[in-house]
Amino acid sequence: MPPTQAPCLVTIRLLEARTDIVLVITDVGIPGTMNGSILAYLIRNRWPTVKPIVASEGTIVKQMRRMPSPIETHPKP
Repeated sequence: MPPTQAPCLVTIRLLEARTDIVLVITDVGIPGTMNGSILAYLIRNRWPTVKPIVASEGTIVKQMRRMPSPIETHPKP
């Protein structure tokens, strides 16, 4: 991945180009203008057949589980 392309943008471009992706696992803290939790909600709304999973430290995971439409989350070990 070129250093000028943020991981979220690359993920979005892959999802736009392919129809065989069924799962995306991301961390909340990724470089770029969009974090992993925003990416997960975008994926769920735009590609309903793709399951987003977010991994991060415990506090953020607990906050995301309390949101109105929770995304599946897993704490990092």
